[in-house]
Amino acid sequence: MDSGKNMRIEVVADSVVSPLGLTSSENLDAVLSGRSGVSLLPSGTFGVPEPFAASLFDRVKMREVLERERIYDGSGKYSFLEMISILSAKTALRETSVDPSSDDVIFIFSSTKGNISELEIPGTRFSDRDACLAGKLPLASSARRISEWFGNKNAPVVISNACISGVCAEIEALRLLRSGAYRFAVVVGADCQSRFIVSGFQSFRALSPEPCRPFDRDRRGLNLGEAAAAVVLEAVGSGYTEPAGTVGSGFGESARESSDDAARRCAERRGTSARRWEVLDGCIRNDANHISGPSRTGEGSYLALRYLLENGVVAPEELAVVNVHGTATAYNDEMESIALSRAGLSDVPVNSLKGFFGHTLGAAGVLETVLSMHAVECGLVLPTSGFETMGVSCPVNVSSELRHTDRRTFMKLISGFGGCNAAVAFRLNDMKDGGSARSNGSGGGVTDAGCPAVKGYGETHPHLGGHRLAASAEAAKLRVLGHIDISTESILIDGKSLNVSDYECDSCSVTSGVAAGVPCGHELLTAAYRSLGADYPKFFRMDTLSRLGFIASELLLSAVESGDRPASRQDRGVIFWNRSASLCNDLHYQKTISDPRNWFPSPSLFVYTLPNIVCGEIAIRNKWYGETMFFIADACDESAILNAVRREFDDRDMNSALCGWLECSDDDVFDAHVFLVERGE
Repeated sequence: MDSGKNMRIEVVADSVVSPLGLTSSENLDAVLSGRSGVSLLPSGTFGVPEPFAASLFDRVKMREVLERERIYDGSGKYSFLEMISILSAKTALRETSVDPSSDDVIFIFSSTKGNISELEIPGTRFSDRDACLAGKLPLASSARRISEWFGNKNAPVVISNACISGVCAEIEALRLLRSGAYRFAVVVGADCQSRFIVSGFQSFRALSPEPCRPFDRDRRGLNLGEAAAAVVLEAVGSGYTEPAGTVGSGFGESARESSDDAARRCAERRGTSARRWEVLDGCIRNDANHISGPSRTGEGSYLALRYLLENGVVAPEELAVVNVHGTATAYNDEMESIALSRAGLSDVPVNSLKGFFGHTLGAAGVLETVLSMHAVECGLVLPTSGFETMGVSCPVNVSSELRHTDRRTFMKLISGFGGCNAAVAFRLNDMKDGGSARSNGSGGGVTDAGCPAVKGYGETHPHLGGHRLAASAEAAKLRVLGHIDISTESILIDGKSLNVSDYECDSCSVTSGVAAGVPCGHELLTAAYRSLGADYPKFFRMDTLSRLGFIASELLLSAVESGDRPASRQDRGVIFWNRSASLCNDLHYQKTISDPRNWFPSPSLFVYTLPNIVCGEIAIRNKWYGETMFFIADACDESAILNAVRREFDDRDMNSALCGWLECSDDDVFDAHVFLVERGE
């Protein structure tokens, strides 16, 4: 396989499974006909006492589809989320000759809350964390069941980065394929709605009782939705070949017979297309503003857009459309209008698809990418359902109706809780002779520059540090500036113990093997905070996972960076992994909403049920505007982590990163292995 300047990452196939259709084509036809999946749901839906509008699957009809596709067998092995994810990936792979069981194929799964509805099963004990970790709840377990359904033995990559998870997965696939570790990547984004999620958004008063109206003066909030979407990506060299198979085959018949000219043109192009979408580049930035509200200046979104524009990835005059997040909430739409204006994109057509599908969380980035690709390939810019009168301060060229375009490039922009923002650019190319595409290759795991391929998260290491860490970093072409290990009983900075025993442990039970009066569990974090002499009152409002990351970062930075820290920096990222995501907070929050007589969801508690919030807290504290990402894995493996961090340095502006493992399954059960790295020679 070619590498370097001749390598391109291209979309081989795609699929969208939503309440509007079971294929990308069906969903596009539904949008072209003006049909929305959003409807008003009565009070009591998911136990929520107020009516709200959302787009939800018909579970009975979907069961019939899943049975027909031999995905549902009544065994209970797979959750509904996993089954629709399998369906989406299967539909996309059906368009190709890719063997999904090959070592050359990596599955990348994105989800905001995964199987969180498992907590709602009667009899669930909110204190039984071991049972939760052994069941269907862990995202890594879900991703593994999905990939294993296809016979794939590679450990899947799992991303849970709030609402931008799907775009992050696309960017991670781009980086993985560019590294040479794999030839194909199957990216699947999926989320389903539940009492847990709906109540959380309701706690922010963010849900609209009517179909949402992005950017409109009279917008009242967002609609939630559920979907699964998939793209299959291939790393190719300097040539193209004709696709294997017929693009656009799917499950069942199309939702409607297209009668308008636009729909007919789309159908014709889908049957005869000799073009291929190339993933040009992507960028992730934090706005370092607030964990639950976007920057009023649109800083994070602006920085992500600027990266693509100023590095020559794409030019404004090339863009057919910028598909934005467009949630129809007051602050998000306003922020995006400011970011687009600052980036010089006020004249470029802009659209949001939330009025058709609702906010599908971890699926949104992938779903909206796929629909944008299909529309632009048909020479169309899709409308923004519900938009009538401009309701944001900066001029935005909102597409209120179906438009024609001759341009072949678009960008996907998205943002989420924790201050995270992402943008990715795509270009439609004509296919040429030669090269390789849409076929299963032999071999696998080839890497560039002697870097070992990441084939999975292997052995759990008791701590990071010493010669093993240095060797792993050298292999990944990174330089380790320092590392810290935190357990429930001790803190080690570069292998040296931090003494915090002068803080009396008077409010927690003594951990086995720890002398009385020695801080342990959550008290250890408080003792460490006080040992710093820090003046950051927000620390005491954080959840335990965020406190763990905060203490690790503060102690490590104090040890590594002498003198005053820079006021801010755009070249440092925050990238973490763990196993249990935000389980500790999930259990706390679920308990608060389980009693219908005492139903009062807390927005401050709900926001911490997103594991990436810890990245946002650290970015806010230090005014770091670089990339923030959160991965889920079965175990901590420093070589796999460092190898992944190396890929994040594909971002030209990133020179250092705070990264590592942050596991917290209980307020008094946690484990941190964090290190500060910088770009190597």
